[in-house]
Amino acid sequence: MKRMMADSENRLRGKLKSLPDGTWRATGYQDQSHEGDRSLHKITVAMTKKDDHLTFDFTGTDRRPE
Repeated sequence: MKRMMADSENRLRGKLKSLPDGTWRATGYQDQSHEGDRSLHKITVAMTKKDDHLTFDFTGTDRRPE
């Protein structure tokens, strides 16, 4: 299993290296985060690809309701 996971990681990193570096952003909305919730919740993400790494930044996403 460890060898399969390492192989998968190496393949993904190889694929990432072949893609251009950059940052992509998206915003979406989810309704009803829990039972009885009637609100609309904003989900914002910025994905930055550099070399063979991906970073996800959720700054701007609505806070989790209490």
